Amino acid sequence: MNTSTLPPLPPPGPRFGFGESLQNSKFLRVLVLGFLTLLLLIPVSSIRSVIVEREQTRNSAKAEIARQWGGAQTLMGPFLVLPYRTVREVEKDGMKIIEEAGTKYGVVLPEALDMSAQQNSEYRQRGIFTLPVYRGSAQIAGRFAKPSLAAIGVPDTAIYWERAEIVMVLSDLRALTGGVRMQVGDQTLGFAPGSGQMSTAFTTSTVADVVADCCSDGTNVSAGTVHAALPLSAEDKGFSFALPLSFNGSEQLHFTPLGRVTTVAMQGDWPSPSFNGAYLPRTREVSGDGQGFKAAWEIPDLSRSFGQVWRDSEIPYRALTASAFGVRLFPAVDEYTMAHRAVKYAQLFIVMTFALWWLFEVIGGIKLHLLQYLLVGAGLCAFYLLQLALSEHFGFRLAYLVASAAVTVQITLYSWSALRSLKRAAGVGTAMGALYTYLFSVLREENYALLTGAVGLFLMLSLIMWLTRRVEWGAAKP
Repeated sequence: MNTSTLPPLPPPGPRFGFGESLQNSKFLRVLVLGFLTLLLLIPVSSIRSVIVEREQTRNSAKAEIARQWGGAQTLMGPFLVLPYRTVREVEKDGMKIIEEAGTKYGVVLPEALDMSAQQNSEYRQRGIFTLPVYRGSAQIAGRFAKPSLAAIGVPDTAIYWERAEIVMVLSDLRALTGGVRMQVGDQTLGFAPGSGQMSTAFTTSTVADVVADCCSDGTNVSAGTVHAALPLSAEDKGFSFALPLSFNGSEQLHFTPLGRVTTVAMQGDWPSPSFNGAYLPRTREVSGDGQGFKAAWEIPDLSRSFGQVWRDSEIPYRALTASAFGVRLFPAVDEYTMAHRAVKYAQLFIVMTFALWWLFEVIGGIKLHLLQYLLVGAGLCAFYLLQLALSEHFGFRLAYLVASAAVTVQITLYSWSALRSLKRAAGVGTAMGALYTYLFSVLREENYALLTGAVGLFLMLSLIMWLTRRVEWGAAKP
């Protein structure tokens, strides 16, 4: 058969491979870009882990400084301890007799308690971490009314007056920078470590566990008590006292409202105090120029959940620590908190930048490779790591400025090459600068962060809808 006489074959029809379909189908292109965005969440998750790890390293340095310098301080006391004898009825030789059953203890709180405290901050460094601590001093004065245990059913005749003691509880005994001496009338009482006769009630382990409830860093490993003998008599009508203390500390300083009326006046040089605990100050003044603060509390006994007199078996430890109040030396800017907040917006940044490039494809007719998108996304992820690393050395504000400027310049120059237009690259750079400025405003607005973020996202979505309002989504590219 002569093949030369056969009719020619028809030309082959159009072939639509995946690559060509990806270029021609706008919808498929969007799906793939969405997949790339999800893929980039893997390095974002790794950056979150790095932030947590660095924060833990900082906390370890903080705990080490607290162990050596002094942890969060809670001042609790003074308590007046009155031993008393107990009796019981027993039967002996067919007769009922009364005999002593041992010694127990009653605890009496002051009638009035006035405290004034001063805090002077300074810094200690461990490696690259510089952390604030303070030197503190407190003047504790007050008055005990006529000592009595009648409220718990103990008559004055059962009290061993000559064995009375004063007990103070402090959250970090090692941080005391001087002796503990109380002035009672013309007597000067010297305190010794431990809780004296009350060792069965004010045990060191119990005090450490309870006082640590007030402190967020868990560094109060030496919480404990000091005590001093204060012989009394049934004829005493009460007494006044004065107790100066000097100590080191970190993070916070708390007090407990043990008086029937408790007043506290505190001042310090920390620029950003956080007043926390069970009671807020009656008056407070924080200097607008960052020079320090003043605060005053006045707390009556009716606002507490415990009374003025207790048995040793009924000491309300949890109620005492729950009533603590004072000041936390809150960092003006915590770079790790800001890093956590910033990385939450990583997905939004990736989506908005991809959307900007995609608009150039749709409106400007430019074909971009998916690898180019992936490289830009990697640059956006690198911002968070760069910002974190710089903030550990230079602070959050400068680190944010340098990192955002570096990434903006990097992506702008790359866009110049990828988009083949200086004008388009300038548009990308302007948009990036606007996005980073917007993020910084969101991070600063702690109270309005959600509102600012929601409004910004709405406006960006509206802009994309406006720019693409005339795009024929169902039409394929020629």
